[in-house]
Formats: sequence, structure tokens, C-alpha cells
Amino acid sequence: MKIKLFLTFLIAAISLHAQWTPLTDVNSEVATSNSDDMKVLGTVNGKTVSVFWKVVNAPINYELRMQVLNDQGVKQLGPDGVLVSNNMSMSTSTAIMKLAVDQNENVYIGATGTNGGIGFAFKLDINGNHLWGTNGINLGGGYVVTILPLSTGEAVIAWNSSNQTMMQKYSATGSPIWTTAQQVSNGATNGKSPGDLFELSNNEFLLVFHVISFGINSTLWAQKYSSMGLPLWSNPIQLSNKSTVWNTSYSATQDGNNVYYGYKAATGTHFDSYLQRINPDGTLPWGINGKDFDISITRNEMDTKVAFSSGSPYVWSICNYTNSAQSTYGVYIQKFDKVTGDRQFTDTAKVIYAIGTWKVNSGDLMMLNGLPVFLIKSGLDNGGTPTTLHACMLDANGTFAWTYETKPMGTFLASKKRIHFSKSSNGKVVATFIETKATGGSKIYAQSVSVNNNNTGTAVVTACNSYTWINNITYTSSNNTATYLLTNISGGDSLVTLNLTITSPTQDTLSVNTCNSYSWNGNTYMSSGIYLGPTVNCVTSYLNLTISPTTIHNLSVTECGSYTWNGTTYTTSGIYTSPIVNCVTEILDLTISPSSSDTISATACDFYVWNGTSYTSSGVYVGTTTNCVTSYLDLSISPSTNDTISVNSCSTYVWNGNTYTTSGVYQGNTTNCTTEFLNLTIENVDATTSVSGMTLSANTTIQGTTYQWVDCDANNSPIPGAVNQFFTATDNGNYAVIITQGNCELMSACIAVSDVGLTEFSNTGFTVFPNPSFDHITIQRGQSETRCFYIYDQQGRMVMDGHLEGLQTSVSIESFTAGTYLLKVNGIEYPVLLIKN
Repeated sequence: MKIKLFLTFLIAAISLHAQWTPLTDVNSEVATSNSDDMKVLGTVNGKTVSVFWKVVNAPINYELRMQVLNDQGVKQLGPDGVLVSNNMSMSTSTAIMKLAVDQNENVYIGATGTNGGIGFAFKLDINGNHLWGTNGINLGGGYVVTILPLSTGEAVIAWNSSNQTMMQKYSATGSPIWTTAQQVSNGATNGKSPGDLFELSNNEFLLVFHVISFGINSTLWAQKYSSMGLPLWSNPIQLSNKSTVWNTSYSATQDGNNVYYGYKAATGTHFDSYLQRINPDGTLPWGINGKDFDISITRNEMDTKVAFSSGSPYVWSICNYTNSAQSTYGVYIQKFDKVTGDRQFTDTAKVIYAIGTWKVNSGDLMMLNGLPVFLIKSGLDNGGTPTTLHACMLDANGTFAWTYETKPMGTFLASKKRIHFSKSSNGKVVATFIETKATGGSKIYAQSVSVNNNNTGTAVVTACNSYTWINNITYTSSNNTATYLLTNISGGDSLVTLNLTITSPTQDTLSVNTCNSYSWNGNTYMSSGIYLGPTVNCVTSYLNLTISPTTIHNLSVTECGSYTWNGTTYTTSGIYTSPIVNCVTEILDLTISPSSSDTISATACDFYVWNGTSYTSSGVYVGTTTNCVTSYLDLSISPSTNDTISVNSCSTYVWNGNTYTTSGVYQGNTTNCTTEFLNLTIENVDATTSVSGMTLSANTTIQGTTYQWVDCDANNSPIPGAVNQFFTATDNGNYAVIITQGNCELMSACIAVSDVGLTEFSNTGFTVFPNPSFDHITIQRGQSETRCFYIYDQQGRMVMDGHLEGLQTSVSIESFTAGTYLLKVNGIEYPVLLIKN
């Protein structure tokens, strides 16, 4: 016969406005809103402070709120508490939040805005009023914001900024006291993160901090500081050479200036819990690492909590244990001599709940009347075996102090998280936790219970057919009136009332069709049949089992990018197995090739043909997909246009590398859908010349023609003044004329002149010398008949005329200005160019 025994403890006195409910499966609601993260502390006056993240709509995502319950469980800050901040820029997750309360019940909150990693510190009084401004103190980049309220009303804040620990002291109103924030150092460049802060005498304080080694692993160090933030030990001290976790705050307690620090650390894959004593002079009397909770190495020591009562010679420690595979849990207790560190419950600690019971300590360890009190969570938190919460007290020998071991605090069958355990007043403790009950979503609940030594309660018993109680009476029918008076270990009276329900035996048959094998009640069955199970609450269970063999169906698929199978989308190649349906297992052999694209950029005029389709407008067009490559056409269509240039050219014209000698319209290149045309007019220029002695003449006489004679031997340089149709050379050399007609300019061939100085009229028998001359010239002829002669200047004006008589005539030109003149003789076709020096 298996009997489930529960105690529902009575509340001795409930005031008119009390809110603590005696129903441990209902509990007292802390806030009306939904939450999934919170921190809780008790105050010196028995109030319970809860600071929590309320889930709100994007883009705010979370707002930080605070609620206070008085020692009767009455909400002090309204149904949903008060707003601390909704301006911290939160992502869809929260980060480590820390909480502290001073002797005046002021609340200090360190939090981080997860959308940017900005650290904030807030201070509120117990009535929810902001004391450091509504936006608190913005620390800049900061995680693990840790606050130590000081007895002076000031506060020290430490935080992790870019993997370095920074500190600053603030006044009671939130003004920084130190000139600059202090960076914590241990002489190494490794990252550092704050652990815990402790106030010492003489306005000094102690910081325990992590030095990051690799990944999330760290080692623990400590340093003592003056009121101005100056280190007082020449070097920080290393508390442990074991691997700890850099963003974890462990459990600690103080005896004056002596700090006792409890922590979990790893050696390889094995976990140990330690208690380290830190003296105010910077010494470690218990050596590196401190005292091991349990010297055995077969069990893992996890999540230790420590506590101390003022004046006691001992420091208590409670620890959750797991087997080597960390697959099942239990709870052990240890007590240390605060001076020597000697273990009081043997070197292997004392078992409270054996490994395999699936009971763990949740929340802080507390001391009431010199005895340890803690909160036990029972169950796996996996939905199938949900958890319950019970308070537990031990006597000085580590034995259960209450007759029924524990007192219920949270008995609704559901998973629980963010569990906190705190003191109230008048010997009460408070459990605060987040739970999803039958309705209302994930909310914060609290429950109070008295831990005095007098137990008054009800033994709730369900039995089959009959039950023999502690009064040695056997009951065969239900009973709720029987009582029994117990005396507990501390001498208190415990009146217990029996609430007995007798139930007739029944059967419960489970029919199962499964494949290959089936596990039930710890047994594995390989064949079909009817099997007998346990009897619980008078119900005997049977299993009607049908076993079928499994088969496999293979499916091979090659796909691009992703493939959806049985409601799941896969993006990588692999072998995937589907759930077994009717004992058939489907196996997918999937090959995923990455999808890619191949874009062709094309520019065309009027239309473009691609993949058999003609496109007439610009755009991006999708083609075919071959071997997971999708082709795209990035097409730009432009209309066709013409661009005609009209050109008048002389003799020839070169265009687009071609030489044209006749007028006409010619087609050129097509660029960007514009076709070039040349409308060409060729103008022919006669650049031939004639020569007579020293006189050269251009043969063209077209009206409007201009002439410029050039010296070929002087790089075709123009001859000043030689701008007429005729040119008489004054020096031997090579000469040419540049003919200009309209826009056409053409240079004649160079002609050699070699008879300068003796000028003859061409084929006439006349000779003029000397030429050039300064004062006179002589005209010599072969016949003596009389002829008239004329001399013209460059403007065509006649400057002299006369007669030639005899065979030789001397003409004075001394009065002429220097320059060129033309001498013309009647009957002679061509004139002679005279040069006056």
C-alpha cells in the first residue's frame, strides 16, 4: 500500500486585511501581469520586494516593475506594482539583474538594456518613489550591474564594461563621488567581471570578481578598497584555481569583517562546492580554494548556498548533488567551524534527500533561531512530473526539526522557475516563484509559512480498505475527527488532525500499440501481452500491450535551397528520420544544393530576343532554373534614333577611319541605338602654281580667293606681305602658296627658285638688275624700240612710269620706301617683282 501524506498547516491568526492564503496550490498573486524573470529580497521589517520584467508589446518588449508585499502578504504598490523603467531599450530577452536592500528599506536595482548592452542603476524607496531620477543612472556599456548599499547612505556600483570591471561610488541622491570610475585590475589583461561586494568597517569594502580564462570559464579573485576606491592590498588575492563561471554570483555571508564565500567550481568534468574564508588583511587561512563541501569525487556537488547566525561558531552550507552522469538529484548538508574550517558532518557531508529522490534546494539558505531553513523543490520540472515547493528546517545535528519534515508552500502541479526564498517577520519565510496555473499565463506567486517550532496541522491520508495511524488505531472507513498530540524535537506541541479517505480498490488498464518495445513503470517489454503494474491510491494499473515490428521507407531527394518534409523545412544536406507512424520509419536522404542566380545584362535597340521570347521594354526577366542556377535577364531597351552631321570639306574628308573624296550622304556607326550619318560636301581647290624666273604665280583666279606665300625651307613659315597671286623671290629657295577659298585651305607644292639677283622677263630678252636694290635698277633689253614701263606699290598704286630707250635704261628708285614693287613693261605678259632695300 502506497500512501501520499500531505500537511496543510493552519494559519494561527489572520488579520482583517491579510492576503496570505492558506491554500498552497493557489498562493498569493504578486502582480497581475505576465512575467518570466524576476528577483526577490526580504527587508529588515519583513516586507518582500519583487522586481520583475513585465512582457509588453514590441518595440519596448519588456518593462521593469517593482512590487512590495507587507508581512501579511498585502500588495503595497497596487495590483501590478510600479513602473521602474520602460526606457532601457530591450530586445526579446533579458540579462542578469541584481537586487539589494538597505537598512532603510530602499531598493537598489542593477539591470541591462539588452538591445545595446547599456547598464542602469535605480534606487527607489519602499513606496516606489525614484530616488536617483526616473531614468536612474546610465552607466554606459554594462552587464552584471552589482550594487552595494553602504551604511553611510552611499552606494558602490560595479559593472562589466567590455569585459572589464568598473566601479564608482554614488551619493544618496545618485551623484558620482569619485572623480572617475575605477577599473579593477589583477595585473593581467584577461577580462574581468564583478561577483559580489561586501561592506567592511572604516568605510572600506571588499570586491570578489571573476578573471576570465577562456569561454565562460573564470577564476575567483578579491581586493579590498578604501572609501575612495583605492586598493588596500598590494595585489588582489586569488581565491580559487578551479574553473568558475564568469557571470555568476555565488552565495556568501559575513561575520564582521570576515567574508565566507560559497561557490561551485569544476575540476575537469567533476564539480565540487567550496567554502572560502577571506580575512580583512588579505589572507586565506583555509588556503587556495578553501574547504571542500565533500572530499569524495564520485558525486557532483552543485549550487551551494551558505548562511551564518551572528555569534554562532559555525557556517552552514547546503548543496544539491547529482550522480556522475548528472541525471538525477539529491540534497546534502554540511556545517563548518568558522575558524578552522573543519567539517562537522563528516568529510562526505550529511544526506538530507538521497540522490534519486529528485529533490533540490531552491533559493537561499537562511538561519532562524540559529537553525537552517531552506526550500525544497520536488519533481523534474518537465511537465510530466511537475514540481512542488516545501519549506524545511533542520536541527543543530542536521536532522529534520519538524515532525513531518517539511511544510507545503507551492503545491499546484506545474513547473516552477525563478524560485526565491526570503525571510519575512515573526518567524515566517516567503517563497516567491513564477508558475503557469490553470488560467492566467506565466505569473509571479508568493507563499508564506511560519517556521516556529510548534506544528499544528492536518495529516491528509488516502488508503485502500484500511489504515493504521500513529495512534495505533486501524481505520476501515474515512475519518476527519481523530487527533493526536506530538512533542517535536524542540519541545513544542504539535496537534495533528487526521483527514483520512478510505477508497475501494479499482483497476486501470492502459492499451498501447507500439513498435519493437515499450517501457512502462521501469520495465521494458518486447512482446505483446497483458502486464500488471503498481497500485497507487487504490488503483491497480494494467498494460494491454501490442508490439509490432518496425519497417523503414527510404526517400532520396535532391533539391535547391530548401526542402519541406513532414512539416519541417531543411536547408542542409543530410539523413533525416521522421517520427514512426504505424511502425514505419521514413528516412530522407536529402541533398541540398545552394540556389544561385546568373544575371545577363543586355542593352538593345527596339527589341531583344532571349530564350525564344522577344522583349520590347526594359526590365528584369526570369528565365529557366538549371542545376539550382536561375537565369535572369537585366534588359535595357532604347528606341532607335539618327544623328546626322553636315560637313563641307576640301578635297577629302576622313570620318570613322574612312577617307571620302566626293560629296554624298554616308552611314556610320550605331552607338546606344543612335545611328550616325554624314552629309558631306567636297569643295575642290586649285593649288597649282606657275613660275617665271624669280616670280611665282597661283593659277587660280576665283573671286574671293586669298593667298599666302610660304618659305618651305623655314618650316612653311608665312612670308610677310606675300599675300598676292604673284610672288617674286628675293632669295634662292623653295616656296609655296596657301590658297584659301571659303572654308577650304590648301597648300601648293614647293617650287625651287635659284636665279635671284638677276631677274629676267620670261622669254622676252628683258633683264632687270640689281634686284633687290637700294637706289637704282637697270633694265636691259635685246632690241632698242621704245616701250613704256610702270612701277606699282603693294596697294596697286602706280608710283612711277617712263619710257625705255636704247638697249639699257637706268631707273632711280632711291625715293621709294623699302618694300616690294611690280615692274610692268608694255608688251610683256608677266610683271617683275622689284625689291627696294
